[in-house]
Amino acid sequence: MREDNFSRSPEKTVKSAGVLDLIHSDVMGPMQTKTPGGCTYAVTFIDDFSRHLTVYFMNKKVEVLEKFKMFKADMKNATGR
Repeated sequence: MREDNFSRSPEKTVKSAGVLDLIHSDVMGPMQTKTPGGCTYAVTFIDDFSRHLTVYFMNKKVEVLEKFKMFKADMKNATGR
């Protein structure tokens, strides 16, 4: 497929005002190949303000909320916010 077949969204004009104001996430899996720890799912969290990316691996999709709470706590500890 040629590159010009993809529509491009206009550049973002509004950015979040601070860390943890807006988080983008995605869940992937089940993956055919397991991690050495036996995980078949992954979730990514991207902080819109800092563009900090974190990936967590999971055994089940239901662990997403737990991983988000971990991400939020880690970001608060790192930024003091």
